[in-house]
Amino acid sequence: MYSGPDTPDYKAWHIIGDILFWVLRARRDPPLRSGRIEALWEQLMGDAPLAAADALYSLNHGIALIYHHSWQEFDLTAQCPRAAKSLLELSLKNWKSLTSIFRWGGSHNEAVVQFVIETLGRIGDEGTIDLLRQISDDPRLGAHAIAAIQKIRESARASAGGAPLTW
Repeated sequence: MYSGPDTPDYKAWHIIGDILFWVLRARRDPPLRSGRIEALWEQLMGDAPLAAADALYSLNHGIALIYHHSWQEFDLTAQCPRAAKSLLELSLKNWKSLTSIFRWGGSHNEAVVQFVIETLGRIGDEGTIDLLRQISDDPRLGAHAIAAIQKIRESARASAGGAPLTW
């Protein structure tokens, strides 16, 4: 629950707000993207790693942008997949300890953990599969983990030109 600006939850929202600002600004001026955005993801990983999943979930489920006069869904994790992958893998490793500014958020909101798993299914790699396997037997999250593993494998096959892969 929110208790002031010195908490990891506050820092996560603040840093993610900065990342969002610079990602959107980089659409107009791509050279801005290189250093500033990566530094913010590193700051998020250092200052508020267990609070970030809740803020990213809330952002992902509550934002659409008007871009060129039409509504567009916006996924910050898809804009910065490498940085998001590391952060969300850490979140999944510690899914029972995720925090939130909301009483019902973080680990208390199963949808946040499902968001982490599903997002890793989109941006993860072979290393992510081992992490997902660790929760594949969980009665509430296992089906989501298995679906994410399948998505990673399908993506890897597509990247390899459809060649069969061995895991």
